[in-house]
Amino acid sequence: MLLVIDKQRSVVMQIQADEFEGGTNLGVLDNGYPVVRSIDTAFPKEFFEIKTGVLGIPAEVEEGKFCYTKEKGFYPNPDWVEPKPYTQEQYDAVLESLIEEGRL
Repeated sequence: MLLVIDKQRSVVMQIQADEFEGGTNLGVLDNGYPVVRSIDTAFPKEFFEIKTGVLGIPAEVEEGKFCYTKEKGFYPNPDWVEPKPYTQEQYDAVLESLIEEGRL
């Protein structure tokens, strides 16, 4: 698997397959930035590290929820806060305001 890791915090930002459309999933832009082809996204080398060929990713590992370093492997992100889902009332209020503002 291919991992995109935030260099400062070691947070797993993306988990993607190593291969895409019969070739490698990792490309390089003219400016030298790596690009993950399956999501058509470039990641500045100053801020992100790309790891390929990562095996044995535990099933519970999720983007944002876990960190990864070669030394520690996968471990829970100490800064992760579980998102709180909207209630139906909150959803309806947001939808109504967007309609009133003419944005929908």
